[in-house]
Amino acid sequence: MRMASQFFGLLLLLSCAGNPGTLVLAGGGKLPDSLFRQSLAACGTNSPIVLVFPQASSREEAGSEVTRAWTAAGAQGVSVADLSNPDTVAGQILEADILWFSGGSQLKLIEELDDAHLVHAIKSRHQQGAIVGGTSAGAAAMGKIVISGEPSPGPFTRGAMEAHEGLGLCPGLIIDQHFIQRNRNHRLLTAVMDNPRHVGVGISEGTIFRVRGRHGEVLGSGPVHIYDARKAKIIGSGPLQSAERIQLSILQAGDSYSW
Repeated sequence: MRMASQFFGLLLLLSCAGNPGTLVLAGGGKLPDSLFRQSLAACGTNSPIVLVFPQASSREEAGSEVTRAWTAAGAQGVSVADLSNPDTVAGQILEADILWFSGGSQLKLIEELDDAHLVHAIKSRHQQGAIVGGTSAGAAAMGKIVISGEPSPGPFTRGAMEAHEGLGLCPGLIIDQHFIQRNRNHRLLTAVMDNPRHVGVGISEGTIFRVRGRHGEVLGSGPVHIYDARKAKIIGSGPLQSAERIQLSILQAGDSYSW
């Protein structure tokens, strides 16, 4: 309980009005109720508006589950985005203080938002100051480049990792989640070697990487792994790749990284 209190007490530093463009990227797993309560308190308004996007999940109950979590935390204005009415959702985005994206499939989430022509509205609201947060796939979708699937075990092979265009809320980053729990080191490193101008961020469960501009801070119980190949030498003209001087940083709660 003490660790959870310290973890989410730091979320009080978030502010819907005072810190425009803040992103809250969670690595998945069970999130304590404190996350929702303290995020609401941090908004600095009596009745913050929360808009939930459950489209990453195929489970019908995904939206109601997240809604109950926010409501239990004291949110009075919680809505689930219904993408069958994109014009209505676009208006809800403009009024929301918190945009929250739940877990599932990052590719499913991105495809549905793109089909509804809502990506621009989400980006605009982020620039205007709303907190934008997501867990698991909801966090992974935030990057300009999004990865999915798993590369074959063995040598690092060029193009072995599927890469797709993401929401672009944190350009320059490739986000991966459940990092320690699902042993995704090879997956993220493969993606970074294919895209060395982007920094790889592997977030463990129960952990948040809070991003403001080009600066991120770790909150929570697990580590965040950073793979930075911007100054590395990627070797190999054929399918097999080698690399020299990829920078690895392992960050714990309170540590930060700029790129």
